[in-house]
Amino acid sequence: MELRTLLWQLRGAAHDVLTSGSDDQHAKAREVLVEARRSLYRILAGDEPTKD
Repeated sequence: MELRTLLWQLRGAAHDVLTSGSDDQHAKAREVLVEARRSLYRILAGDEPTKD
């Protein structure tokens, strides 16, 4: 259930940036979301980056 809660919080934050953010903030938010999506697919693929 914790993951579901985090997803709703992420959705809320993204919505706030969308409705109140500047064009520069929109661009930064897109970068964050694209990287988050890639990272999640890496987890599914078992190709997680190692942390030192």
